[in-house]
Amino acid sequence: MKYHRICSAALAAAMVLSLAACQSGGSESGSASSEPKDEAGVAVQIQEVAVDTISTGSSVSGQVVDDSGQESVFVSANARCTDVYVEVGDEVEAGTVLCTLDMSDTKSALSNATASYKDTKQSYQDQEALFDAQIGLAEKSISDAEQSYQDQEALFNSQIALAEKAVSDAQKSYQEQEAFFDAQLALAEKNVSDLEALMEIGAAAQIEIDQARLNLQSLQTTRSTTLTQLETGVQNAQTNLQSIQTTKSTTMAQLETGVQNAKTSLQSVQVSKSATLSQLESGMRTAESNIDQLKTVMENVDSKGNVVAPAAGKILSLNAAKNSYVGPTAPVAVIDSAPRLEISVMVSESLVPRLSLQDEADVTISALDLTVTGLIQEIDEKANPQTKLYTVTLWTQEEVEGLRAGMFADVTFRTDVSTDTIVIPTEAILTTSEGQNVFVVEDGKARYVPVVTGLTGNGVTEITEGLSAGDQLVVVGQSYLTDGDPVRIVSGED
Repeated sequence: MKYHRICSAALAAAMVLSLAACQSGGSESGSASSEPKDEAGVAVQIQEVAVDTISTGSSVSGQVVDDSGQESVFVSANARCTDVYVEVGDEVEAGTVLCTLDMSDTKSALSNATASYKDTKQSYQDQEALFDAQIGLAEKSISDAEQSYQDQEALFNSQIALAEKAVSDAQKSYQEQEAFFDAQLALAEKNVSDLEALMEIGAAAQIEIDQARLNLQSLQTTRSTTLTQLETGVQNAQTNLQSIQTTKSTTMAQLETGVQNAKTSLQSVQVSKSATLSQLESGMRTAESNIDQLKTVMENVDSKGNVVAPAAGKILSLNAAKNSYVGPTAPVAVIDSAPRLEISVMVSESLVPRLSLQDEADVTISALDLTVTGLIQEIDEKANPQTKLYTVTLWTQEEVEGLRAGMFADVTFRTDVSTDTIVIPTEAILTTSEGQNVFVVEDGKARYVPVVTGLTGNGVTEITEGLSAGDQLVVVGQSYLTDGDPVRIVSGED
């Protein structure tokens, strides 16, 4: 056993020496490998902040449709044709001038209708402002009358309280004096009675009795005079109270009439405003209707009176001749238009007011894995009776290879747009309990910057407060930073 313990101790000592040697060797190796050291700082990627345009939108699904066929070019007014530039059989492009019409009367009428609309609209705004000012004054009159009513009521209530206290005090004084004199009279009467009894036994003189009776009469006289005066004071206090109450009633009735008159005046102004503005609004609608009718007359005709081709194709028929008249009963020309594919979508009534002709939209054709820009060409005036949706038609701004009728398309309308604004990658923004923030690099260190965001879409976000163009924004590695950390800028390839 002793031999085994010695061997175990020797073995343990050898292992300790061996481990010590290993640690010593490892330390020397580590020292050698520590040079050269890595550059200090958290590795980040940055991007310079720039001004850009950002938009958000509403997406709907639709379909590619074929709109090929004949285009009939109509004008809605009888007008003299001053010149013709095409013949039957000619090939024309969209926008080609077919002929020129003398539209001076129509343009003059449109100008007058537009001026009339502007005048009516200005009159509406002026009258609305005038009535609003009058309503403001009438409302102030009501407020002032009501305040005066409340002030006077409080004043009269205070005066009535004082008058009621005066009545109460006078009545109390009367009662106290009456009780006092009654006690005094009882004592004086007892004194007379006692003296008369003493006189019968010879213990009092007649003169004493006479004096006692004189004192009693004097006290009765004083009581009568004093109580009469006090009763007069009570009556005066009551009369004063009644006078204040009567004055209050009269005054408050007058003030209440003033409040009612002020309210009636306000109602009168409000009724006048409603009637006047309704008339002016009717005039505005009439003027707008005239403008719309005249614009319809000018459809397919530019500001110079030129009738233009709405689509490219061949002239199949032409009813215009120099110095002849054209009108709404027959087309000026019929064009055999080239096949054209367009995108048709159905949108809700809430989206329609936010769309305008020639607005841009993003059109994604899933079958082609392609997104192109489309322009709104037509917006239905009336909703489909069954679906309650409006049809919107778009054209692509470029030829799309492989596009076929029947393909599905997703259209994103750019309903909210912000231009000339700071736009950064959304992933650069950190969200904490304190709000949203980013990190920028200044003098080799990370700086914590709180930001206020605006629109968000397509992986980017608008920054309305916190950043300026040219700031060095951390876009990778920001999650590992704290304010003031030294940073090491690397590229995406490091």
